[in-house]
Amino acid sequence: MSIGLADPLPRLRVWFRRYSLDRRLADGADAGESPELSCRAAQLLSERTRRRLAVWLESTLQDAQRPPRRSSAALPLDRDAIRTARPELLSLARDLAEVREPVEVRGVARAQLLLSDGASPLYAWSHEHGEASMDATLEWRARHARASLALT
Repeated sequence: MSIGLADPLPRLRVWFRRYSLDRRLADGADAGESPELSCRAAQLLSERTRRRLAVWLESTLQDAQRPPRRSSAALPLDRDAIRTARPELLSLARDLAEVREPVEVRGVARAQLLLSDGASPLYAWSHEHGEASMDATLEWRARHARASLALT
């Protein structure tokens, strides 16, 4: 059974499981493995979602230039890491927003997780919880997400 994007009940189930589905797709799972993965892959690959991710990245880059807000529920940004990774993050945002050729869902899922996962190196909080390996650096993750889009 295939989940259509217009079918609300299965889409709701996908919405509730989106983080685990994104993680599986970012790790290279085949979108055809299940109707839920297929639906999530279609959502991630849509131009709307890719533009939304690009705007989110650009907004994060702008926020990193401003002084931190003292009273905010948002996770604190790792401003130093963002400044270091700025060229890579800008390239990723540009590719997500502008590339019209088919891209790999793995790269879009990685970009989604980079932004939405509180343990991502985008956030200062992640360093307090042991994310210090080379593959956890923001610049590396942004480069890896961009490369996973399969653009040359």
